[in-house]
Amino acid sequence: MPPESLKDHRYSSKSDSFGLGVLLYFMATKRYPWKGKNKKDLIASYSSKKYSKSSISHLPPRVKHLL
Repeated sequence: MPPESLKDHRYSSKSDSFGLGVLLYFMATKRYPWKGKNKKDLIASYSSKKYSKSSISHLPPRVKHLL
């Protein structure tokens, strides 16, 4: 779910790009880039803009760049 939807903002093409990025991340790592027990935690995770870089350390450089 894109951050815009969680924060009740307008949905846009950026939301689609975000969703594609999360999908590619999941396909490459079998994990989601952010986790949260509830909506508030998930928003906080998105806002920090941090994800587990160790999850992608084994991937080829081109895949890392794409993500």
